[in-house]
Amino acid sequence: MTLSDQALDLTVSSDGRWTFVLTRSGDVAIYEPSGDLIQTLKVGSGYNRIEYSQAGNRLLLSDPDRKSVKVLTLAMLYELDYRDSPFKGSANAPVTIAVFDDFQ
Repeated sequence: MTLSDQALDLTVSSDGRWTFVLTRSGDVAIYEPSGDLIQTLKVGSGYNRIEYSQAGNRLLLSDPDRKSVKVLTLAMLYELDYRDSPFKGSANAPVTIAVFDDFQ
């Protein structure tokens, strides 16, 4: 895993799916197990510790100088492959609503 900035701390999600790296520039870099960077979150400078809490899917960042803790709640987004499914409306619409009505 090659970092774009110096790491101050890191934590891993409880399922091992993501590694969160807190950098000196005030970012949280999120990596897959393969080492690929998924996303970078700007959290601001001053934080020097990061911890993952599986309760509520949260990241906890601490800043000892300001005596503060920042809590980030993570929301998981999933991409659905609907290319061969029937649909209504424009194929280029920015939002897709999937309806599953074939439950038996």
